[in-house]
Amino acid sequence: MPRQPLLPGFRDVKLSFPMNALELHTEMAELIGQCVGLWAQIEIQMALILSALMKSHSDAAIAVFLSIRNSRQQQEALATAAQTTLVGRDGEIFLAISNVYRSLDSQRNDLVHGVYAVSDDLPNALLWIDPKNHTNFFATLFEKIKTDKPVSIDQIKKDTFVYRPNDLETLIEQMEELGAAANFFATNLREPGNFLASELNRAMCEGPLMQQELLRIRNKSNQTS
Repeated sequence: MPRQPLLPGFRDVKLSFPMNALELHTEMAELIGQCVGLWAQIEIQMALILSALMKSHSDAAIAVFLSIRNSRQQQEALATAAQTTLVGRDGEIFLAISNVYRSLDSQRNDLVHGVYAVSDDLPNALLWIDPKNHTNFFATLFEKIKTDKPVSIDQIKKDTFVYRPNDLETLIEQMEELGAAANFFATNLREPGNFLASELNRAMCEGPLMQQELLRIRNKSNQTS
């Protein structure tokens, strides 16, 4: 389950923005750390897919992928290699992996670069704000203070979201599913005649996240055909 908007359900909560917000929520901080650590492993698996697509068993393709820090460019490199290599079911599975990768990468990016807040009214939750919204709010706030204009916290509440432990636990499960899917797919690309690799390739598509994305891809394909 993704994070939820603070409003309208928690309109009356009081917010604070301590620099040590994560230190105050050690359970949440640990879960965020797991997400970050898992993502590094997922990037390695995606690099192995690129290496397999390029028919390269050298370190070059892997090094190139991992040196690209922009996730959009990573995805473009994978898509370009796949267009000339994959057809049929393999192409479908690759597209599903790529779509899930892009979605989870966005969530991972938010965790790494977001601003965190806390509330005594929500002791089991961690609050998240986009850095741009956070900066704009406080810049406006300081200007209003200078001119004795009334200050309202409502604006920042509109841009605040709530993370609970189960939100991050679900994200971790999804990352683990994606990592396994990417690993099995890269293995199958490298050893297409290997029975075990083929069985792993089939089994990894049975996870709920991959099943959902494959169904969406097939429905879209049927609508356009």
